[in-house]
Amino acid sequence: MDLPVTTNGRHFASLGMTTAMPNAASLWRATLCALFAATFWSTPVRAQRSATAVHCDKVGTTTITFGRTGGSIKPAALRVNVDGSLSQRMDGGDFAATGRTIARDAVAGLAHLAWSGGFTRLPTAPTKPTRNPDAARDFIEIQSACGHKHVEYAGGEGAPAFRELLALLQAITR
Repeated sequence: MDLPVTTNGRHFASLGMTTAMPNAASLWRATLCALFAATFWSTPVRAQRSATAVHCDKVGTTTITFGRTGGSIKPAALRVNVDGSLSQRMDGGDFAATGRTIARDAVAGLAHLAWSGGFTRLPTAPTKPTRNPDAARDFIEIQSACGHKHVEYAGGEGAPAFRELLALLQAITR
């Protein structure tokens, strides 16, 4: 007679042993099957696994920094913080508040566009050198609790996803 192994009312396996006299191999197989079933098919373990899964909110934690760097002109950068406040990079490289803000919904929309659009699939920088070695580069950097992405192109150049996001950032922060 086969002995069924069940977990939470579900049939998991038949051990193929008699009830009269189990041998060591049958007991070993029964123990392994029971442990396997309890580990992977029990409701409390599944609930615990899903409850401990960490969700990262890219849009809600994103700051966006954009501006110009390199070349023979003074670098400039503006940071759009999560709360909508704007900060400008000073001479020492630190950011200082400008006193201006934009709507949080606008920040969330920009972050969503940056993370879900083609921007995150762009290379960090083009592999070809610029036509003018002294030319400044436009850049956009997005940072969140989930990661970051930095992309730069020579002024006025770049993939459509980069140019569109840069134009939106410049228009919203004016």
